[in-house]
Amino acid sequence: MAKLSEFIAFQAAIELLKDTGKEHIIQEVYRRSKAQLSGPKEEMVNWVKMIYEPFTYEQISDKVAELLRTKDIKAG
Repeated sequence: MAKLSEFIAFQAAIELLKDTGKEHIIQEVYRRSKAQLSGPKEEMVNWVKMIYEPFTYEQISDKVAELLRTKDIKAG
């Protein structure tokens, strides 16, 4: 199974959280996710969605492009 950190959109959202001073969301998602580990599977919530919520698809897409762009690319 792939790890979230391997997904470029996840990496982009994390970088956007850092860029916008919203890093506290990362800790909150972690705290909420860990807290529900002892509960029933049927009641688990995907708290990771909180990482993407502050941003539009366009913002995440732009950050993905920024992360993938190399210094060798000369696009106008």
